[in-house]
Formats: sequence, structure tokens, C-alpha cells
Amino acid sequence: MCGYLDIETADRVGDVAVRVTGVRSLGDMLSATVRSVTGKARELGIREGQSVREILGGLIA
Repeated sequence: MCGYLDIETADRVGDVAVRVTGVRSLGDMLSATVRSVTGKARELGIREGQSVREILGGLIA
């Protein structure tokens, strides 16, 4: 999710979500550093500081 959306709301409703900022394109998003994560994302091993590309792993080229 972009910085415009509320990570706390996503967390409260149990969504798996990460927040990145400063992106203008899909390519930017893939290279972006995760700024915050929901509890459900953390349960999956996703952490702040990872890139979106790293999180998605082998799902993208």
C-alpha cells in the first residue's frame, strides 16, 4: 500500500499488508523499501527494511 493508505486500519481488520512511500510506478514499488507492516504480514516473516521484490521472491522476474 502507498503511504496515503492507513496501515493501522489494515492491521485492525487483519489484512496482510506492507506500506512503501515515494513510488510513482510499479518499478519504483518493486524496488521500494518496506516502511511498515501489519501483524499478519509480520507473522509471514515480512519485515520493515525489505524490498517488495525481495518479499515477492521468485514470483516476479
